Amino acid sequence: MAGVGCKSAVSFSVLKRSFSLRGSPRSVLTGGRRSAQEGRLVARPFHPLRTHRHPAYVCFSCQDSMSETLRTCYAYLNQTSRSFAAVIQALDGELRHAVCIFYLVLRALDTVEDDMSIPLETKVPLLHDFHTFLYQPEWCFTESKEKDRQISVEFRNLGQEYRDVITDICHRMGVGMAEFLEKKVSSMMEWDKYCHYVAGLVGIGLSRLFSASQLEDPEVGRDTELANSMGLFLQKTNIIRDYLEDQQEGRAFWPQEVQTFNTALTPILMAFY
Repeated sequence: MAGVGCKSAVSFSVLKRSFSLRGSPRSVLTGGRRSAQEGRLVARPFHPLRTHRHPAYVCFSCQDSMSETLRTCYAYLNQTSRSFAAVIQALDGELRHAVCIFYLVLRALDTVEDDMSIPLETKVPLLHDFHTFLYQPEWCFTESKEKDRQISVEFRNLGQEYRDVITDICHRMGVGMAEFLEKKVSSMMEWDKYCHYVAGLVGIGLSRLFSASQLEDPEVGRDTELANSMGLFLQKTNIIRDYLEDQQEGRAFWPQEVQTFNTALTPILMAFY
């Protein structure tokens, strides 16, 4: 999978963490949200992935036809997701594999963004260039024993129509994440922009993948406004859901222009808990 060149020790640790199978703290990909303090985006602490009570979702009917590397990708999927894993593996044929790889690539990118131990001078170019690593089989992760390369291998095994979508969304998301590393979210417009980068682009990418598979009409992939609005809805729902918890722990991720309203709202919310 995407990796950072073997020549960089920082890159080794970054991408190793990307596939350490730990939950990302806040994106729509994990059902979490981005938190911020005093208008500045900060990552919440990582939490070890809980052991699933139920068996991993596996498409047994197609296991025999999968390559070993592709089976490993689905193992990553089942270990990093719950609801997404079930839904993705209910898809048909090549689309199922494309969405699986799409999910894993964006989760890796998301993990890089959240890692507060990476200095900005390293993280910004890393986010900008992350999409290019997908096409570089010589890039690797320290102590990976080659297994983490399997996502990159399966990405390159996808049809060009799928690769183009995944690369484009990964690039746009990485650039957007880099933009908001230190930027204060002062307005609703900026809030929408951030949510677009981390969630709206996921919806747009999925819609384009569905159209590329020809299982859906091309218009589905072209309706970016609808796909983006769905992504924003999911991301903001996550943020709203955790509003009280964030306030109690001294965190907030709300535009500064609505902070006054939120301050007045907190006692009302606490009365219901």
